[in-house]
Order: sequence, then structure tokens, then C-alpha cells
Amino acid sequence: MPFTHPFSKVLCPFCFEYFHLGQAPVRVVSSSELVNDPVVQEFLRLPAGSEALMPPVEEQSGFFNKAMRNFYYPALHNGKVTKHRICPHCHMKLPIQLGNNGMLSNIIAVTGYRDSGKSNFFGVLINELKNRYSQEVGLNLITQETFSTSAMRSVFSDELYNERYGADLLGDNPQVVRATLSAQTNSDIRIPLIYRLNLTRFSKRQRWLHPFANHRPIDLVLFDAAGEDMSSPEMLSLYCRYISRAAGIIALIDPLSYPEIRNDITMNYRSTSYQNRPYDTMGVLTQTIESAGRHNSTQKINTPLAVTISKFDLLRNIDGLDPSVFEDHVHSSGFDSLAADKTSDAIRNFLIRKRINSIPTVVEDNYKTYKYFGMSALGRSPRPDRSLTSIEPINIADSLFWILNQLGYLQTEEEMKKN
Repeated sequence: MPFTHPFSKVLCPFCFEYFHLGQAPVRVVSSSELVNDPVVQEFLRLPAGSEALMPPVEEQSGFFNKAMRNFYYPALHNGKVTKHRICPHCHMKLPIQLGNNGMLSNIIAVTGYRDSGKSNFFGVLINELKNRYSQEVGLNLITQETFSTSAMRSVFSDELYNERYGADLLGDNPQVVRATLSAQTNSDIRIPLIYRLNLTRFSKRQRWLHPFANHRPIDLVLFDAAGEDMSSPEMLSLYCRYISRAAGIIALIDPLSYPEIRNDITMNYRSTSYQNRPYDTMGVLTQTIESAGRHNSTQKINTPLAVTISKFDLLRNIDGLDPSVFEDHVHSSGFDSLAADKTSDAIRNFLIRKRINSIPTVVEDNYKTYKYFGMSALGRSPRPDRSLTSIEPINIADSLFWILNQLGYLQTEEEMKKN
């Protein structure tokens, strides 16, 4: 009988609500019966007349049983009956280790307005974590179950990854990822990709803290909210709850959204697309966290914040940035914190020289832990027809690695050298 602390809670990676694991209902997936689940129906905001046909949910019954589940959660398998633990708020299946009380529920949120490059960032990041950083950093990425709104069933995240990103970026004729539709009209985007990230290299301090561990696991939850949803307070409250409950935040900033930078770039871009549009990413982000009621407005926000300038390759020929900040960092001996510090100082000084003081002012006045990054998911601009000659990312994972370092999962080069 697995026991749990009566006051411990986990965070659902789908609806981002906290709950006690012992109170989570179970779905009898071995049942051949399919019934409409109104909780799933409401969570996905399915159109009128549509049903969410799912295996039945086994609800808790009896005062004594409900009270006892504050101290334990029952086993899932009993003979030929197979059950999955689900979130009590949205009825989505919980990741295996989270549902078995084997992992903390840390979520790293990625935010940014439309055209900031979130979809390209997600698509290239997952591919690089699997194919480059697995050896360079010492990690492995394991796909976890998520949900397909078209098939109305659980699928592995790799399947949704290929539909959303891989088909565009990694096909025979690679092209930029299509723009994400608003969650108001696209129920699929309410479903995140979920991967378990296992870090396999330990510093001496981490080895002392975790003497029997072979790796440090963390669930990487990628929630691709549409940029226009950040423009509406109503959409933020409905679809971006994950921002206020994240263990770390990556805020993507489109440099073309600032005329102080845009006017210095010689390239063909749709200048009309940047007119009369709000781009106060940091202000909206801060307000979202404060409106959730989880932060004292008289104190700085503790959540580590990685302010990341996307499309960084466009800034190569602008005065004020040393060419060294465009070098792709290697993290073979641990997270290269010295290179990250140098880049952060250079970007902060660049923003101030360009009189884009709103970003550093909001960040440094409201956040306790932060750093500035420059990142290019593609490495170069696409052709006018959206096609790509090649994909050569620049520091695609630096902001993620810094957050993992702040959370204690990834060590710096200096910490690793002390081994």
C-alpha cells in the first residue's frame, strides 16, 4: 500500500491544477465500455453536440475511504483490470511516474507573442535534445503519454510532435512551423507535449545528495499557447495558468517587434505585421503571475526567468554586439555558466543602448533570479515561401539548461570540475 504525505500535492501537466494524489480518480482502461466524460468534454471545450467517449471513471465512495486517501493511494492493477490514475480536475491521464508519486511535478513554461518563434523553438529543441545534447550534456529524453483530440485517446508525445513540428521541420522539404492557432478555436493546443528528461552526470555535491540515483528525472512539459492568447486577459486566465505555476519560465522576445532594432536590420519582413500590436511581453507575464494570487506584490518573484531574444541571428550585423555572443556554446563539461553570464551582460547592455529599457526595468524590478539569452532556432532566415536551406540552431537549449541548473538538476562546468 503506497503511502503519501497528507499535505503534499502534485501539479497536473494538462490543466495545471494542484491536487493531492490520493484524491485522484482512476479510469478503467481495460473496460470495453465507452461513455461520455463531461469533465474531458468541458476541459477540451468541444463543440456543442460532440462527446468525449472514454473508458469509465471509477469514482471514490464512502467517507472513510476518502479520508484515508489523504495518507495513501490505492494500487492500480487488480488481476485483469487495468486502471490509470487521472487528474480530478480535467480527467487527463497523469504521467506514469507522477501518478505513482515517483517524481516532482515541475513545469517549465515558454511564453511569447505571435511571431516570437515558440513553435520553431519547440520543434528544434526536442530534436536537439535527442540527437545532440544526449551525448554532449549527458541526458536522455523519454517520450511520455499525452492526448490526441482527433483520436480522443492517449498517444505518445512523439506522435503529436511529428504532427505539430516534425512534419514541417524534419521532412524532405523542411520549412518553418505553421503558426499556432488560438486555443479559443483549437482544442488540440490545450494538450501539451510531455517528455521525461533524465540527467545522468552528477557533481560531487549532487552525488552526495542523491547517493543511490543513476539519473535525475524531470518532466519537461511543452505547452504551445498561441501568441494572440497573450493579448487577452481572458485567454490568459483560461489557457495560460501554467505560467503562474511554472518552476521556471522562458520568455521569448521577438527583436523585430521593437522598431529600435527593426530599423537597423536589412531584410525583407512584413513591416505591417508589427504595427499597432502590443508587445509588452514582460509586463503581461508579470501581471499574469500576480493575478494568480500566488505572489506577494511587495516582493520579487522567485521563479527563475530566462529572457530570451529569439531570431538572434538577425542581430549579427548590428553595432553594439560583440561577434562572440553569436557563437554556439558547448556544454560537454556541464552547463557553461561563464559563457551564459557573458552573453547575458552583452544583451542587457545592448537593450539599454537601444533604449529598450522596458525589458530590463520590469525584469530586474520584479524578478529575483533572471538571465538574458540570445537564441536562434533555425540559425538563418527562411525563404519567402517558408522553406529552409538548413537548420543550424544557435544556443537553442541555453535558457533551458540554465533553468535546470537553477532547479538543481544540471551542474555547471565549475561544479563538475570539483568532482
